[in-house]
Amino acid sequence: MNIGGIELNVGDTVSYIRYNEYSSRSGPRNREGKIIHMTDTIITVDLGQYRDSFTLQDLACGTVEIPGMSPISITTSEIHEPYRARDESGRDAHCITKRGRRTRQPLPRPTDEELANVYNDGNQTVKFVQDFYKISKSTARRWLQKAGLLVVQSKKVDIALKEAEKRKEGLIE
Repeated sequence: MNIGGIELNVGDTVSYIRYNEYSSRSGPRNREGKIIHMTDTIITVDLGQYRDSFTLQDLACGTVEIPGMSPISITTSEIHEPYRARDESGRDAHCITKRGRRTRQPLPRPTDEELANVYNDGNQTVKFVQDFYKISKSTARRWLQKAGLLVVQSKKVDIALKEAEKRKEGLIE
C-alpha cells in the first residue's frame, strides 16, 4: 500500500514516531518494528515484546509520523481510493481554529421551511432531525426552537401544569 509516497507492505520494517496522547505526560516515542498486519485503515506493528497499531487517520492528523512520508489527508468518501498528498494551499480550508484546536466549520442552519418538512416527515421527533442532519441533540433542539417548531417549558411549569390537571380531575385537593 502506498501511503504518502512510502510503500508499506506486510513484513516490512517501519520506524515511526508516536506523539503523546491528550492525557499522557510523556514526550514523543520513537518506535521501530515489523508490519504484521494491514487493512484499509489500520496498520499493526510487532515491536518485539508487544504489538502496536495505528490508523491512517493517526497518520493524517499527526498523532503518528513516519519520517520521510509526505503529509496525507483522508476523508470518509476517499477511504477506498488511493491516498494522495495533502494540498498545502487548501489544507485547512474545511477547519477553523478555536483555542488552538482545529475544529470543523459549523453546519449552517437550514431554512425554517426545510426544517419544518424534515421535522414533520420524522413524526415530529428531535431524534429524526438529529440523525437527518448528523448534528447533536442540543443543536437539533436549538434549531427547532428558533424555527418555532419546538416549545420547551421549564420543569417547574411542567410540574405545575400536571398538578393543575390532577386538581381538575379531583385527584389532588
